[in-house]
Amino acid sequence: MCCDGGRSRKKADDLDTLKKQTVKALLESIPLTMFYIIRSGQNVYSINDVIGSHIYPSVTGDNEGILSEVISKNPHSVELLTRRIGLVTNSIQKSMRESVSKTIDSLSVSSEIQRAIPAHLLDNMINDCQDMSSTYMFGDPSGSHSARLLEHGIDPSSLTVWESCDSHRNRVGYIDKQINVVAAHPNMKFTAILANPPYQDPTKKARNNKLWTKIVEQHLEMLAPGGDMCEVTPASVLGSTGKGKKFMKLFSTIYNLKLIDYTADDYFTEGVDICRWHLVNEPYQGKTTVITHDGTFTWDLRDGLPVFGDAALKHSILDKIANSNHPRIPLKIGQEIANKDYVPDGKYEVFKTGNKVARTNVIPTTGDVLKFIVPFSSTYKKRFVSNGFVGMLNVWCPVATEEEGSRLSAIFDNPIIRFFVENYKRTSGFTPAIKNAEVPDITNYENLHEQFGFTAEELNYLERSNVI
Repeated sequence: MCCDGGRSRKKADDLDTLKKQTVKALLESIPLTMFYIIRSGQNVYSINDVIGSHIYPSVTGDNEGILSEVISKNPHSVELLTRRIGLVTNSIQKSMRESVSKTIDSLSVSSEIQRAIPAHLLDNMINDCQDMSSTYMFGDPSGSHSARLLEHGIDPSSLTVWESCDSHRNRVGYIDKQINVVAAHPNMKFTAILANPPYQDPTKKARNNKLWTKIVEQHLEMLAPGGDMCEVTPASVLGSTGKGKKFMKLFSTIYNLKLIDYTADDYFTEGVDICRWHLVNEPYQGKTTVITHDGTFTWDLRDGLPVFGDAALKHSILDKIANSNHPRIPLKIGQEIANKDYVPDGKYEVFKTGNKVARTNVIPTTGDVLKFIVPFSSTYKKRFVSNGFVGMLNVWCPVATEEEGSRLSAIFDNPIIRFFVENYKRTSGFTPAIKNAEVPDITNYENLHEQFGFTAEELNYLERSNVI
């Protein structure tokens, strides 16, 4: 019996908490509601003018008169709210004369799920679009996006706005009744698509809640040939794994990613890095404008992810070493022998990886000359000199003496060269710098930094990274 009573009390407490949260949200929506009432030509002098307006329930979703019930029980709150409303009314009327959209932004309280796009970012997105004769705005929780589009001269009859929430759709409708407001993705093509999709689906577990990636995919299908698509999403829209890898490929082949702006993150506090990007439904042109806090540059996505900050310094250092005028150690691939050809009783001994010996009946082609041998796997530190046969996962070059082999081996011990080997185009446990014979043959270690043309910034990075 006591347990049932405990459950009942908990249920009552939960309902009380929910009601308090609802009332708080409704109170926060009062200024925005006032805007729509004032814009309709009605006067607002008191809280009762707000609650009594037919606009109030449609904008707030308070169809049950929850707020009216609460404040009727507290006359003192009526006085406080009415006093506040007088001040807000004057502010709204003054602000509306300057910009309707900015007025809405200043009065809005975004939900945890869906956030409005700041006016400055939305202006950039609109300006990126060449043809807005058929525009799709995904998400407009307060109506500010629609208002901003109309301020830019967009024909309201050419604008389709998607919103999932009844009250949000009503707000857009009050901006202009010619706007086509929908609750489902329309089956048509648009010349311009703008969006800040909700990043997570709160109804799903953390690992399956990336709602924005599905929405981006839907929008790509809805984009007309030559059309512009401008979105605000997590910066992982470009990545090396998962959906980021997929979008990376799409945006650098059949779609033309013209711009990605990582500074858009300054406008959000989502716990993940945010970016703004713009693509055109046309084949990739190889010139993506990348905006960062360190500056703006052009990048070809076919060369991989854009790099900036410390990553850019690292990229530049590696590139300078790879493209220096130094001759390269003439390493060449050891004989490619299939794993099935390695047999315990094979006639020939070969170095399979490092100095690890395996046997095979395949006739070795590397000869019995003295060689400098180095693995191109993660075991590259196991360098040695031998006249033995070379199998797979090793590269080699002939040397006249063991001393010459030791000289070549010493190059790999230089901190800068070691940094190059371990980082240049590195994938998994393999070292392309070794495999592709891109390791500089250094004979003079004096002023090596100058030989590679490192800048002061790059040297500072190497020092901070404990390379030098």
